Amino acid sequence: MAHLTSFPAINELITLNFAPAPLLTGAQGNCSTIKPSDPAYAQSDCGGARVQACISQKLCPMGECTAPVRRSMAKFLGCYEGPVSENDGAPNATTLRPCLLSSGLDVAAVDACNASSEGDAALKACEAKAAVISGYGLGFPYVTLDGQYYSDDTTSLLTEICHLARGRLPAAEVPSECKMQPLELLVTVTCPATGPGNHSYFDFLRSQELVESAVSIAARKVLSNLTFPTNYETQYIHAASQIKGVSVVSFGIPGDINKYHTAPMHVSLDVLAVYQKPLAAALMTQDFKTYVATYLTYAANLTLHAESITVSVTKSAQDSVIV
Repeated sequence: MAHLTSFPAINELITLNFAPAPLLTGAQGNCSTIKPSDPAYAQSDCGGARVQACISQKLCPMGECTAPVRRSMAKFLGCYEGPVSENDGAPNATTLRPCLLSSGLDVAAVDACNASSEGDAALKACEAKAAVISGYGLGFPYVTLDGQYYSDDTTSLLTEICHLARGRLPAAEVPSECKMQPLELLVTVTCPATGPGNHSYFDFLRSQELVESAVSIAARKVLSNLTFPTNYETQYIHAASQIKGVSVVSFGIPGDINKYHTAPMHVSLDVLAVYQKPLAAALMTQDFKTYVATYLTYAANLTLHAESITVSVTKSAQDSVIV
């Protein structure tokens, strides 16, 4: 959410229906049915849920938030719940007030709701919505895109929104972030002349489709790692998320018989404009070389070490970096 709303033109395209309702621990019922004195009330952050319910009901009339409220809500959630995004624990209650005050939300309206019976009604309304969604058995967050269930993995949500925008809006109205931009890439693998991993560039040519796929997947996953580091599974890179706004336009391996054990892979990418600079940076990391080596080993049966790979990223005709 913070990622989407950080781009004003994208933020204007989306809607948000926000219904917070935590899972209780140590008690039966919902936050609206247990007393604040019950240990589960604090353990499950029911106080925070009540404040968030007021945000939803008071600042998002008819269930939808305006663009400024969406952006401010994203700031609040990133501040309050972001630190515990990788586990099921409750947020630190002492950060609730500072995060609310720094968010840009209408704090007076939220406070008035929270201090009255409006807070009770708001919490019950959010719990009712969450109960319906929970019954679907598809997990949280429950995200719909264009009226259809999307996923609880929002890594490529911006990419999908841009895809819809390009297909439905006049070209002049498509946000600049959603345009596709080129990125040139040279991945050079230098193998030993003898011993394990002494592949020639012919080995790469014979498996060109698998090699292309390995480079493409590595690019998408290293971009995901850089953009959403808190959601990236570093121990299980095969299961880790990948951002889909990257596609290979052309791929070639123009080998040189005088450099028999060197495979220069020329790659032309199309990348979502909003990700062009982050991807250029991600491709220059050691992680990218590690992922390329890993996927070449698994996909193309080309056993390599990341140390044998060099990467040159051309961001413009005059700007090239080698790592």
